[in-house]
Amino acid sequence: MLLAVLSGLLLTGSFPKIGLDWLVWVALVPLFAAIANLPAKKSFRIGFIAGLIHYLSLLYWVVPVMRTYGYLPLTLSIAILFLFAAVLALFPAVFCMAVAAIGRTPARCLIMLPLLWVTVEYIRTYVFTGFPWALLGNSQYLRLHLIQMADLFGVYGVSFLIVLSNTAFFLALTLITRQTWQNKPVSRRLPAVAVIFFVLGFLFTWIYGTWRIKTTDHLI
Repeated sequence: MLLAVLSGLLLTGSFPKIGLDWLVWVALVPLFAAIANLPAKKSFRIGFIAGLIHYLSLLYWVVPVMRTYGYLPLTLSIAILFLFAAVLALFPAVFCMAVAAIGRTPARCLIMLPLLWVTVEYIRTYVFTGFPWALLGNSQYLRLHLIQMADLFGVYGVSFLIVLSNTAFFLALTLITRQTWQNKPVSRRLPAVAVIFFVLGFLFTWIYGTWRIKTTDHLI
């Protein structure tokens, strides 16, 4: 649970007002470590805790907004915040449950972790009337070279790259500490492959972003 709380706080730190956007590139590593050897049901709980901490600390402004513009008492405003955060926390909870259920081997993590996270983000954008705020890719709004790829893949492409980074760090850490994923050891080759995929993805994103910015500046 402490690892889940840590991930939740790191995710919040990646967004304004704290704005340490580099944290998001490793913020999910504690969460991945927390669910590494848990069954789906327990992984759901851990994901819910991480999500709850994240959204409670990120959406703190709901309370003053409800009090100032909704004229609601403090206790009711806090209750609304908790309810709102709890609903949003279901999405990382479902992600963790799906990872535990589908990602039975370390090799599957390389594909399933980024893919499932982006899928959950996409669903969150539209389900329950939609809440397309605070997606992982949104944290990079100041990194112009990284967010140009959004015109190809949307914000979900940026999120995919971020989760791929977290996956590479997690697999490397798991190998170094001799831990396991679903009670299976991580091969030496897998973290290297994950790092290569991330580096290639990052380079493509940066090169495309540089070209896109130069092209746009030339048109202006």
